[in-house]
Amino acid sequence: MPGKTADCRRLIVVASCCVLALLGGCPMDAGAGNANDNNANDNAAAGDVAIGQTVELTTRLHNASGTLRVVDARTLQVDNFTFDGGGIDVFVVGSATGDYAGGVKLSADLIRDGGYNNETLTLPLPDGVELADVRHVSIWCQTAGISFADAALN
Repeated sequence: MPGKTADCRRLIVVASCCVLALLGGCPMDAGAGNANDNNANDNAAAGDVAIGQTVELTTRLHNASGTLRVVDARTLQVDNFTFDGGGIDVFVVGSATGDYAGGVKLSADLIRDGGYNNETLTLPLPDGVELADVRHVSIWCQTAGISFADAALN
């Protein structure tokens, strides 16, 4: 039964992430996964985010990587997006401060068999959301509360 296989695989991923966090082996515990550690100006206005700016996602888990690009005042894009497709409830999430748990979902669930290999994700900002609201972007596992990859716009 394909559904049960996927459910078991997701349960294993969550359990693995929880064990890593408890053992102190999770990249988040080393200060690597929290965008608050970056030197970006969290209080800068949306006008300070340059159209065309690019920044590489820092890979944390599940081989998630790519280049975040500001297309225009209403659109972000992840070029060369690679991700193994694993995890549970994985979204592109944006946040003004790097608090991804309270962030804005910018994509549908990214989980899929076969994952992604150098694909392009176009991320229109939801109504009422400005670039300043999503200066920090993560490939975020909502269930485990872990960033698979993240970047901060200047």
